[in-house]
Amino acid sequence: MTPEGLKPGYEYVHTVTDYYDGPRKGIANYQGRPHLYECVFDEIKGNYSELFSLAPVDSETFQLAMEDWTIWQRWEPAYHSGKTELDTHPALPHESARHAELQGILEKVLVIDPLTAIAKIGRFEALGNARLPKGVLSLLQVEWTDPQTKKSDKTIHSKDELTKAFPSALRKDVLSALSVLSENRYSSRRQAFSVHVGSELLSIPSRIYFDPPVLQAMRLTRLESEILDCLLTRHHDGFVRQKHLSRIIRSQNAWVPCFVFPLVGEYVVEILRVIQENLTYLETSLYADFVRANPDFLNLTEQRVVSYWDCYYRSTQKESYPGFLILDFLKSTAKDTTR
Repeated sequence: MTPEGLKPGYEYVHTVTDYYDGPRKGIANYQGRPHLYECVFDEIKGNYSELFSLAPVDSETFQLAMEDWTIWQRWEPAYHSGKTELDTHPALPHESARHAELQGILEKVLVIDPLTAIAKIGRFEALGNARLPKGVLSLLQVEWTDPQTKKSDKTIHSKDELTKAFPSALRKDVLSALSVLSENRYSSRRQAFSVHVGSELLSIPSRIYFDPPVLQAMRLTRLESEILDCLLTRHHDGFVRQKHLSRIIRSQNAWVPCFVFPLVGEYVVEILRVIQENLTYLETSLYADFVRANPDFLNLTEQRVVSYWDCYYRSTQKESYPGFLILDFLKSTAKDTTR
């Protein structure tokens, strides 16, 4: 049975058990059968690649995985509607024991053998237009293609395209800022995400791989330098992101939140602390406007914060974790300015 709304050439995504800038691990169909998928991490670039390893899942394991997934699906809307606390994640209290039992089984069997794995490029998209409760992950579909197949997708092929990361009125300044960057060392292709600023929809690079300029940047104007700093907050090197975040965090330009806010959903806690330490210096009206204009991106960022706290920082009380504190502050600014 084909799920309603499934596009030609796409397959159904059953579960998403790891998420960062897109699904990274879970179970999805490949050639009509359930397969475990896991995104390949590129150690050279220091970021996830577009390549996935796939391995078939037997029917018994699939049934157990789907049982565990339905436990999560009951927890997720309960949390976002305020019916349960975050510390119950990822199962409602009465189901936590069964979840732990299932996890003990699945961790042993949901493993990909690199010698027999199938390598594919995965393109994930939302499935259908169902209106889901706030914060709840949409149904997904995926298109698997061979790594050597060149596709026309949401990628950007030149510096010129990076002008779309800023309001159109800044195009000339953006091109001047980009002139000091060397050519991309690894690839001319990149993924992007979209956010609204005023009446414009901007396309922000998920990651860039240009070498940061040193002396060349000295000839830029103050505005051009700030544009370059914004772009370098998307750099694949976390130290570079942190350095250039520190330079723009107190800016009063309306497009700067487009680069600061996505960092809230990252796993590098040192970057989160830079934002947390500067909350009182933010131009709060700009961030309030950003939050109100981008509710879907806010929800996605909240999901990332929950995920990374749960994976890496659960030993820290959620009341003290910078990601939650920053989100609470930014959401409160949006509420305050509507009164």
